[in-house]
Amino acid sequence: MNRKLGYGAALSLVVGNIIGVGIFTTTGFMAQYIRSPLIVVLAWLVGALYALSGAIVYGILVKHYPLSGGDYQYLSRAIHPFTGYVFGWSCFFVTYSGSIAALSIGAAIYLGGLLECVNFKAALISIPFLSFELSLTKVTAIVLILIFSWINLQGIMISGRYQIILTATIFIFLLLFSFAGTISSVVNFDFLLVGGEIETSISGFFTALVAVLFSYMGWTSAVYVAEEINKAAKTIPHILLIGVLLVGFIYLWTNLVYLIAVPLENMIDVVNVAAIVSTKLWGNEGNIIISGFVFIAILSSLNSTILSGPRIYMAMGRDNYFYSITKKIHQKYYTPANALMLQAAWCIILVISGSFNQLLSFVVFIAIIFSILAGLVSFYKKPQRLWQTMAIIFYLAFCTMILINTLWQRPYESIIGMMIVGVAIPFYFIEQRRRRNLLKDDSFDQLTN
Repeated sequence: MNRKLGYGAALSLVVGNIIGVGIFTTTGFMAQYIRSPLIVVLAWLVGALYALSGAIVYGILVKHYPLSGGDYQYLSRAIHPFTGYVFGWSCFFVTYSGSIAALSIGAAIYLGGLLECVNFKAALISIPFLSFELSLTKVTAIVLILIFSWINLQGIMISGRYQIILTATIFIFLLLFSFAGTISSVVNFDFLLVGGEIETSISGFFTALVAVLFSYMGWTSAVYVAEEINKAAKTIPHILLIGVLLVGFIYLWTNLVYLIAVPLENMIDVVNVAAIVSTKLWGNEGNIIISGFVFIAILSSLNSTILSGPRIYMAMGRDNYFYSITKKIHQKYYTPANALMLQAAWCIILVISGSFNQLLSFVVFIAIIFSILAGLVSFYKKPQRLWQTMAIIFYLAFCTMILINTLWQRPYESIIGMMIVGVAIPFYFIEQRRRRNLLKDDSFDQLTN
């Protein structure tokens, strides 16, 4: 029985992990810093080029290392095990788990809005100096984490089918939304040529661009499950490029509809831009429909993130990190069972604590450093074609600019992020000592036997 994802499921994993809530909200944030609609379009185009260059970088890496675990494998094997360990550690404790917690909370909020649920609060733990409150939103988020973790435990083919359905639904919706919006009688293409009284600064452009880049994040999802994709070394580089091109196309078209439907100045600091555009185009019914599809988009990202994360921890378990707990494969479903369960447990803790948003903001700087290291590894592999080399240089230059801008704009968060990741250092040396003892014990057993 073939237990590997085919082309369609792998492509849906890439597209579904990129398309999240960002396309529905980011333009409102951008409007605070960019006052020209055409520059907004330019920012989304630059973001697409960045994602495309990143897809080329990771396409080169997966050809050399067609192994599950993605960056953990590349950084460990090409640079040093320490870099891979720190990457995996930060994924489990902050980035991946924090993203899952944030996505589940977002999905719960949209679901609550759709069902017009009224939040309630109930004490989960109530002892002196320690008290947690569990709202209906958090309960729903926890249930979603458990449901999708259970789906992914059933096998990659099952989770792959769910991913195809979710991704196809949201992508087709965005196509229909963009087409219907473009031909609507209420849009005004002259809005594209209207500029604000305040000029866009270079710093403001880069600040807005960071939000765009995060809306494009997620193209790497397929590399983390490389061993479970048919002909990974050939298939993954192709689906990374096609996936990013598809998302870039629909992102640009969707934003064009935003900008011809509502003046940019009316979007300033608006969280759900898609909602006000839909209300303008189709009334209150359009707002309800948008909320439903935002919910589906979040579920798509949630499923793909829950799917790919445990493969990192499984790869670490194989190397005897995480006390080898995460290397266990389910005997029936061939999924990283322990890694999935540990990830779900930690995500639930983050949901209850509500601290994941702060954690995520602190590790942006570190995440960019890992991206630069991955780009350097791909450059070290000496790509065969000139356009690949140019893409790597563009990717590295762009990541470096974002790194400098992040350090300049958020020095406090950057320093805290380095301190949070620095907690991994003593654990690395503890685990290294344990691994050496295991190797000594294995060698002794072989000699005595």
